[in-house]
Amino acid sequence: MNNSNSKDVTEILLERAREVRPMKISGITCEINVFFNCDRFNKYFNFYEESNNFRNAFARVAYLMYSNKNFEIESTSNPLCEQEFINASDEELVAIINIIVKTDNDLKHEYYDIERLDPFEKFYIANRNIRNRNIKTTEKFIKAIEKFLTSKSHHDDLSKYGWFYLNALPEEMLSDISERTNELKKEEVDRIIVEYFRQDECSELIKIVESWETLPFFHSRKVVYDQVLIAHTQSLYNLSVTVLTLHMEGVIHDFALTALGEPKWKPEKNLERIVEIIKNHLNVLDRLVLSNVSECICKALSENFDKANPDATSNKSRHKIAHGYVTDIETEVNSLKCFLYTNELWRAFSFIITIATQHGLDWPSQGVAG
Repeated sequence: MNNSNSKDVTEILLERAREVRPMKISGITCEINVFFNCDRFNKYFNFYEESNNFRNAFARVAYLMYSNKNFEIESTSNPLCEQEFINASDEELVAIINIIVKTDNDLKHEYYDIERLDPFEKFYIANRNIRNRNIKTTEKFIKAIEKFLTSKSHHDDLSKYGWFYLNALPEEMLSDISERTNELKKEEVDRIIVEYFRQDECSELIKIVESWETLPFFHSRKVVYDQVLIAHTQSLYNLSVTVLTLHMEGVIHDFALTALGEPKWKPEKNLERIVEIIKNHLNVLDRLVLSNVSECICKALSENFDKANPDATSNKSRHKIAHGYVTDIETEVNSLKCFLYTNELWRAFSFIITIATQHGLDWPSQGVAG
């Protein structure tokens, strides 16, 4: 339940919209609503473009703040006209500026940081800076939304072929698959993806594995990952899938030991806890990727295995692999997926460490679970 004394955003905005103050214009006391809303904000810039005069633009918008102080149609009973605001003294208009500035923290900081003597010019520049910043923020937000929608579309298309969106998959390749999603078969999509990572002697895959060395949980396994990479490039996919699957458990446990302090006995529980910690800090796209990857890894780590009936368990099961019951020929696709899933673990762990560092934690001597 909400505290009875607390106010929600709507109540706060309504209070701000009712900020009517008694002011003097041309020697006459009148009421002015000093809430500088978006409509007044935009009209203020239009007034300046018309007159190229800082003072005139502000006087005209001040008149609007007086004539429709309740955000209604301009009243015909107002004793003052626009010209009287234009003819008002500088002191009277500046008094209105000072009230507006005091009621808006962003504007206040911007206004007082500007080294100008003319308060009307300062007020214009401060609002212009805020407008430009808001435009950039909006453009950035729109680009982020567009990227997510495009990536979500790629994700939906890939899911038809047994894949999903992963950060290491290049945009150009994903766009090509999406454009041809109605004509491509699963084998063709597999071939497109594996051929991308084959090119230039697996240069992209090598870059991915080399980047893992930045984290201690991966660096301690450098020899393992180097040899796994060699196995993959030489088409020894049973070796690469086996080793990568087993070491996913190892890096998850090592990270959980460092970050959480008290890791769970089951590795999938550690991963679920890690995802829970990080998910609220991720953007929507990264949350989607991590959710899909963690689901695949958790399934592999937790799938039940019975030696009396080994065929009842899939070959992706960590237990079946570790007990030596996976003997079917592995594929380049499955090997590549193991690399890419491991890479998403590395990205998630790196992100958590970045958050810990930003909050002043002495990594890795302190955990981030709190």
